[in-house]
Amino acid sequence: MKTAQPIAAAIGPMAITINEGADLPANDSTSASMAIGDSFEGTLSPVGDADWIAIELEAGQTIRITLDGTGTDPLNDPFLVFYDADGIRLASDDDGNGGTNSALIFTATESGTYYIEAGSFRDRSDGTYTVTVSEAEPLTPLDALDWGGETVPGSEDGIITVYFAPAGVTLDGYTSEGFNDYEIQQFMLAFEYVSAVADITFVVTTDPNADLRVVLDTNEIPATGPNSFLGYFNPPGTSGAGIGVFNGNSWDRAPGGSLDEGGYDFVTIVHEFLHALGMAHPHDNGGGSAIFDGVEDAFDDYGDYDLNQGVFTTMSYNTGYPGGTPGATNEDWGYEAGPMALDIAVLQEKYGVNTTTNSGNTVYALPDLNAEGTYWLAIWDVDGVDAITYDGARDTVIDLRPATLEYEEGGGGFVSQAENISGGYTIANGVVIENAMSGSGDDILRGNDAGNTLDGGNGSDSLYGGNGQDRLVGGAGADYMEGGADTDVYVVGVSGDVVVEKAGEGAADTVESSITYTLTAHVEVLRLQGSADLNGTGNSADNALVGQSGANILSGLAGFDILTAKAGDDVLIGGAGLDWLVGDEGADVFVYEAIDDSLVGQEQRDLINGFEHGVDLIDLSAIAGEDTLEFIGTAEFDGAGVGQVSYASWESLGVWNIVSIDADGDGEMDMQIFVNLTDTMSASDFIL
Repeated sequence: MKTAQPIAAAIGPMAITINEGADLPANDSTSASMAIGDSFEGTLSPVGDADWIAIELEAGQTIRITLDGTGTDPLNDPFLVFYDADGIRLASDDDGNGGTNSALIFTATESGTYYIEAGSFRDRSDGTYTVTVSEAEPLTPLDALDWGGETVPGSEDGIITVYFAPAGVTLDGYTSEGFNDYEIQQFMLAFEYVSAVADITFVVTTDPNADLRVVLDTNEIPATGPNSFLGYFNPPGTSGAGIGVFNGNSWDRAPGGSLDEGGYDFVTIVHEFLHALGMAHPHDNGGGSAIFDGVEDAFDDYGDYDLNQGVFTTMSYNTGYPGGTPGATNEDWGYEAGPMALDIAVLQEKYGVNTTTNSGNTVYALPDLNAEGTYWLAIWDVDGVDAITYDGARDTVIDLRPATLEYEEGGGGFVSQAENISGGYTIANGVVIENAMSGSGDDILRGNDAGNTLDGGNGSDSLYGGNGQDRLVGGAGADYMEGGADTDVYVVGVSGDVVVEKAGEGAADTVESSITYTLTAHVEVLRLQGSADLNGTGNSADNALVGQSGANILSGLAGFDILTAKAGDDVLIGGAGLDWLVGDEGADVFVYEAIDDSLVGQEQRDLINGFEHGVDLIDLSAIAGEDTLEFIGTAEFDGAGVGQVSYASWESLGVWNIVSIDADGDGEMDMQIFVNLTDTMSASDFIL
């Protein structure tokens, strides 16, 4: 039954307590329902019973569901499951609400009916329970990696002491056989990876009461079998907090093996060490943490957006990048070497940010071999002009976007790697890497929100600038280049290069071309490069076309265009509408092909600048069709049926000449051209 105050209907929804009544089924035929703000009280009986309760959600709504044992005969160890309308399990929780009670947070991606299942862990209990539903803030992946918000006690000063237990010292029930120098070196290297991203320093001490105490066992823990384990570290706030035990039988105790960077056992050190610092697995709710969205199992279950992988968090049991496209891994390489992007964010929340790491101009080179020293690394870089590079022949992806830390593509970072290589980079949240350069393969390069330089090298590459003022260099091979928002520069050198700009993505997007080139839509500027004889053509927008030292033909087409010649004998064709044509060294020709190329009046006539009398020419030969225009100097049109060209001085802004054309000989002015020339003009200045 439902109970509520009568005034509820007048003032809107209120919290309601709902009682189960008749026993409910554990399927979608249930008669029970509840809404956000409601509580539901029910009973599981006999042992193994479960109840389903329906709830309607809108896409984007986030709710927190709790399942507690309550009443005089409380349900022992409640187990909470959440299903969609088709009965597909979406999420579950055990012990996430204190003690053995359960809780989970869920964000609906679709509107519709969902189902809450109230049950007991492994169907082993009966008793009374209460389900509550409340609004909540959406979880992020970081909520699943934080062990109860705990930090190492005494670490507030930024220093954590470490004690490597010598032979004979017993901690947590295991007696240490002691560490060799190489093993201590590798532990310290793992610590250095953390110090590089977080504001903490690790100091080795002989004090057995150190913040972290580590045992290496070589004779009590079996190397293999059901009782074997690689290692563990007790998190803060737990029994034996700060004590770590590692199985020396499981790793190579000398350089060149699995304990080197990128090796499986080096990951073990980092993973367990992060537990000691207060981090949790993404696949369970240790320390009251959440669980990654979509993850049900620890192994081979990557969850939503495939975030449950080592390349995104070292706390995952799916080490390396098994859900990606790497080559073969080996015990000695192919795994993550330090905290990854999601881990870095949690560590920095807990311990502060290291603000000095990689403060200069840093180059991060992608590996080209599956071999010792190949591993995954999340870049933490605080300043400088930096680059990710690759100089090999493999197809390569270089992605400069940082991790978003959300449940979405890129939440844990975007992977940069050479094809079939089990190592590469992601970029931590808050980091800006400016540039990317790849080798001779067919590569994909993606920029970020900063101004990037993307250089594809050889091969047929695809370059995406993203936001920011980017420079995209296709290099040899036919390349696809898409600049994205803001004003971008494209370097074109092959006839098969494709440049794509969308409307409104930049005010002066520019192509620098070493070949004859026609601007594609929404690109405004063309600059010819080199010294070869090249042609450049605009589009229907307002363009700026700039030549080089060769003999160029520049054609503006429609729009208000500015055509600028350089050294060389150039041809400038403004095309329809008002244009500015600028000559330079060499004998330049300014071509008019139709009357509407330069109409009458100050707002419609072209301007020719840099015209040199006796050297340059104005070509009007196409204006009168098959007839020839007559130059009449400063005289007026006579309307005698023969097209005529005259000029007059204009001294408003210095001495200019205005050339007027009567194309059909009717005595009416059809065209005008503004010429920045103080000399007297003659028929020799024209091609008529």
